[in-house]
Amino acid sequence: MTSIDALLDEHESGNQLSPAQVALITAAEAGDVKRLTKMIRGGADLNAPLPGEAQMTVLLMEVINNRPDAVQLLIQAGADRSIPDSAGRTAYHHAAIHGERAVMVALLQGARYADLNIQDEDGETAAHWAAWAGHAEVLDLLLKAKARTDRQDHDGRTAWGRAHMFRQVECIRVLTAHGVRA
Repeated sequence: MTSIDALLDEHESGNQLSPAQVALITAAEAGDVKRLTKMIRGGADLNAPLPGEAQMTVLLMEVINNRPDAVQLLIQAGADRSIPDSAGRTAYHHAAIHGERAVMVALLQGARYADLNIQDEDGETAAHWAAWAGHAEVLDLLLKAKARTDRQDHDGRTAWGRAHMFRQVECIRVLTAHGVRA
């Protein structure tokens, strides 16, 4: 379901969104950096959850849609990288899951160490997800930014364990190059 679909559902359920909320969502959905800039200048709440069950923010939407320019703009305007969706996944998790290197670079600029290590509802960090999905370049960026590799998910696996379980050889090489062992 797109954010536009969620908007329609909200309207049908009787919940009214302000014109500013609708404009922000449609600008983000379209990846329109000019309109996003205008909305930011107008004081749009960048950290408010979008309509729908996923509790996405505009930043999460732009990360998932692989729009590094919009991600950078939103971060510079104060969007919070650590706000999770309904599954506890932050912007870092989504960039790792989707393997979006340019998006991860934008997210890591000025990042706080603690944000990199937030665990989702399954206990997984962004490093777990990058290792699981085989996104070695994204994993390398996370490790260079000091993401922890000793955190265990709810199955007791670390990022190394996820890479090994899914036979992600390039991720194992990256982890080894950073001094991580099984």
